[in-house]
Amino acid sequence: RDWLKKGQAGLDEEGILKRKWWRMQLLAERIAELELDEDEAVKNYVRSIELGGRDAAAIQRVVLLLYQKQRFEEADQIIRRIEQNNTQPLTASMGRMAAELSLQTKDFGRALKLAQSTAKDSTDYQDFLWLGHIQATMGNVDDAEKSLRRAIKQIGRAHV
Repeated sequence: RDWLKKGQAGLDEEGILKRKWWRMQLLAERIAELELDEDEAVKNYVRSIELGGRDAAAIQRVVLLLYQKQRFEEADQIIRRIEQNNTQPLTASMGRMAAELSLQTKDFGRALKLAQSTAKDSTDYQDFLWLGHIQATMGNVDDAEKSLRRAIKQIGRAHV
């Protein structure tokens, strides 16, 4: 752990963390995470995103940390910011996270739209199980049944 503290101190001494360079914020986040300081890691992840960082793994990690801490609104804001600033659609895993956060923040229409978008062209049965789960959560039993039947078909195709 001493080497982590020395690395952090070196970054601080040089004033590197005070610069607006998102990659250095990611380094600071990773050091904090290795030190098991999740609050500091979250702070640095968020700062790196604010500075323009678009590292997909870092974004997923901060959203997951915030979700685990039940800070759903903050996690949802990060995903929405990424959606607004990105020209590409969310990856399937980010779409799932966004839909789960939408459920937690009671934005059911958005949750359903994201789940449908993620599962639309998927060949993974898990996407349809997940879509069925969201539809059932929202009380759309008929649609949930259709999604579950589609998941079963996808499983059958995978084993042929």
